[in-house]
Amino acid sequence: MACNGKQERTAQVSIRLGLSEHRDLKVAAENAGTTLSDIARERIRLSTKQIELSAQLSQLEKRLSQKVFDICCAVANLSEDEKRDAAKSVNRNRVQRGNGK
Repeated sequence: MACNGKQERTAQVSIRLGLSEHRDLKVAAENAGTTLSDIARERIRLSTKQIELSAQLSQLEKRLSQKVFDICCAVANLSEDEKRDAAKSVNRNRVQRGNGK
């Protein structure tokens, strides 16, 4: 439904599913007392939200990592040069571990 209360226009999408995927959707629709299309739409919406949340969590992780690094540098009373060297070391270690996000 659109925000203004009017019925939103629709378009048809056709996909091919494996038999087990189709059976799972059909069972889910029967259990929910709704249609296969409604279940598929809801799962697409949830998948989209999950992708958005994953991106937000990734950004949050980066910000938290930076804040923790800044706090550690402040507690250790590092100079700007020492802080820069520490950042290079952390980034080098991250890349070596395969976490070069």
